[in-house]
Amino acid sequence: MLEGWLDYHRETLEMKCADLDDAQLKTASVEPSELSLMGLVRHMAEVERGWFRKVLMGDDPGPIYCSEEDRDGEFHLT
Repeated sequence: MLEGWLDYHRETLEMKCADLDDAQLKTASVEPSELSLMGLVRHMAEVERGWFRKVLMGDDPGPIYCSEEDRDGEFHLT
């Protein structure tokens, strides 16, 4: 059941991102939130990694995108 739930949400997010360019993926969709689809993808990656690697396996590989300097793992457009 968990695998089916994860697959559904992964596929839905992939579908939402499929035909967008980099600028569209990095644009916040609804103010006042600064969350973009790219931010949501990164968040989901961090959460899954946390649950599967850290919680279930007892492994702590550290974050993928976040750091002490950048706790939200944000990227900045230049």
